[in-house]
Amino acid sequence: MENETKVNETEVSKEEVKEEVKAEEKAVETEAKTEETKTEETKPAEGKDTKKTAAIVGGAVGGVVVVGIILLIVIIIAVVLLVATAKPKANLNKYVTVEYTGYEGRGTAEVVFDWDQFEADSKGKYRIRKKYQDELSNEYGVSGTGLARVYLRDAIKVSADPGTELSSGDEVKIVWDVDEDLTKYMRVKFKYKDFEDEANGFEVIGSFDPFDYIDVSFTGTAPNGYVSVSNNYMDDMAYNISFSTAPQNGLSNGDTVTVTASLNMSEDAFADRYGTLPSTLTKEYTVEGLSAYVQSASELSTELIDKINAQAKDAVTAKLKYSDSWYKTSIEPTNVAYVGNYFLTPKDGTNNQGNILYMVYKVTYSAVGKKNSYEVDRYVVFKYTNIMDLPEEGVFINVMDYQMSYDSEWDGNESLYYYGYTTTDQIFDKFIVKSIEQYNYEKNITQ
Repeated sequence: MENETKVNETEVSKEEVKEEVKAEEKAVETEAKTEETKTEETKPAEGKDTKKTAAIVGGAVGGVVVVGIILLIVIIIAVVLLVATAKPKANLNKYVTVEYTGYEGRGTAEVVFDWDQFEADSKGKYRIRKKYQDELSNEYGVSGTGLARVYLRDAIKVSADPGTELSSGDEVKIVWDVDEDLTKYMRVKFKYKDFEDEANGFEVIGSFDPFDYIDVSFTGTAPNGYVSVSNNYMDDMAYNISFSTAPQNGLSNGDTVTVTASLNMSEDAFADRYGTLPSTLTKEYTVEGLSAYVQSASELSTELIDKINAQAKDAVTAKLKYSDSWYKTSIEPTNVAYVGNYFLTPKDGTNNQGNILYMVYKVTYSAVGKKNSYEVDRYVVFKYTNIMDLPEEGVFINVMDYQMSYDSEWDGNESLYYYGYTTTDQIFDKFIVKSIEQYNYEKNITQ
């Protein structure tokens, strides 16, 4: 019985437990339904706000994206246009090197432009503009892709100043010479700039003055003098040096003549043979010691003019007198006065040489005629030619070497001859006017 009772108690206990569990589950289920009901009541209001907010945000984001895309397209187009229209650029200076060769004092600078590297870097991007292709093709005789290459090699030049006779330490300027029409013919823009470089690396060797081996002399009559160079051939080395002159003729005192020495072999061969080189290859000499034709009356000294005047007076006194024993008439000079001169020199381009001097004198005559006695004035001319300025004597005239000119007028009423021209204008017309085609003239007349 006890066992039975225990079983029943046990069974009751299980049943109670089951009931309690069911009750708890039901309570939980009821609570869950209650919460679900509350949630459903609140959803409609929250859903409306959420959709409205999403629409606003979505519209704003969409607008920003569209604007961004448009800006991006504009930027891309601008970049493409900039790249398409921009002129290619290159720094020409980076392709230049300066090479120094030769001997100290005789060195040479050579500017080298690396065309191979330049063309490799350009990769064919430098082209002649289409509208100029025919023009340049006709000029250079090249067409197609080679035209730009040929044109650029002609349009871009660079050189050294000075480029020769250099010593170490000398400043050498590297100078660009670029065709000013380059940017017209090609869509390109180059950067370049003149710069200075210091000469260096020349071989040191002995030197001598080649002009110690020669004598320079000037002979002839200016302005047709000429220069002579005599090599003294003092040693074997002198036989391998030649000399030339410029100019060689057509010289006047004070002119400059340049004498140039040249080696009869290469510099290297000369240096190997004699262990020395000329210190210079040119030297200037001033022309002097030539006889010269006087170019102006101002070069005539007062002393020389006095000598000419004295001779003119003697000539007039001796020659320009007349007497007639039948009519008892006579005329003779009583005074000879120097009134001035005309001086003529040949014009350039004519075959005339020398000069002409016309000395003019006023002669006063004492006349005794058949009816009257009186004084009369006439003008007489003395002509001298080829007046020289001699190296030793200076300006020289042989006063006995002249031509005297005068007119001769017969006066029948008085049975007299008058010797000379009535005015200086007559002299000018007769002697000067006829010469002005070939000669320049000075007028130094006081009357």
